[in-house]
Amino acid sequence: MRAGVDLSALAAEDVAVSSDTLRVRIPPPRILDSKIDVNRSKVYDYNRGFLNLGPDVAPKLQTIAEREALQKIVAAACADGVLEKANNRARLVVTQLLKQGSNKVTVETQPPLPDVCK
Repeated sequence: MRAGVDLSALAAEDVAVSSDTLRVRIPPPRILDSKIDVNRSKVYDYNRGFLNLGPDVAPKLQTIAEREALQKIVAAACADGVLEKANNRARLVVTQLLKQGSNKVTVETQPPLPDVCK
């Protein structure tokens, strides 16, 4: 799972210059990517019933299991503060990038949107 700040969502009103200070308000952090490596995951047990009869629902069950596992991974990462860490890292990187000029730089972050970790 990757979390970060999408700087392409930066708008003109998020940047202000006053005297010798450059103020930038970066967009809120969000989950950029989350996936499970299905090539490295395995099914450990699958039972089709007595005499190995019954419908073959293994692919459907595996898809459901992968979806639930991914939801748990995202929830655990959110509980661990992945969005706050992404915000802090984005503030640091943008500040260092913009300090290459001669102005003072203030980078403001925004809290994550409420539905990002649901």
